[in-house]
Amino acid sequence: RAEGERAAELALAVWRRAAFLHPRFGVLHLPAPPEGNQAGGTGSAASWLEAFFRIWRESGEQPRDIALENVRGAPFRLLDAACGADDASLCLDMAHTLAYGQEGDSVRPDILKRVRLLHWSAPGPAGMPRDRHLPLTGLTPGQKDWLLRVWARRALPLLPANVTHLVEVFDWEGILLSLPELEEILGRA
Repeated sequence: RAEGERAAELALAVWRRAAFLHPRFGVLHLPAPPEGNQAGGTGSAASWLEAFFRIWRESGEQPRDIALENVRGAPFRLLDAACGADDASLCLDMAHTLAYGQEGDSVRPDILKRVRLLHWSAPGPAGMPRDRHLPLTGLTPGQKDWLLRVWARRALPLLPANVTHLVEVFDWEGILLSLPELEEILGRA
């Protein structure tokens, strides 16, 4: 609980310092369960989120201004047990979805309606459980097939109309390589 309160205090300081830029929202990684408790430990994540959003609200801020991001060990299904995070927005990271076996969460209508931001990159070869932020040309045939055949058809139509798509690749050439791939994925809806 104390970690969630401290995280809220730090996030508030950054939020207020950046206020002159008029940010639409901030992204916050979901808290992962403690090491060795990856399978089930939603309790500590739920109390962390409850403490974070209690401080956030008490400071006069709106939970919708925070987009919680799915990360390794912390899929969106953790939100099912989280008190206080119901009004938060979501940042759906597609590379994390593919790398960490979170495909089921990424097609849930209750999750999709809260998404304000999608991060796009290729995680790297299948079986490597990490996100390497590769251009979308680095998707394996299986990853690309799932995105085109399943995700684009089932999930993309359920996203809010004003969702932001962000190519999360950290070099310009990789961004340019990713844009036609992203256009193909988004065009399947």
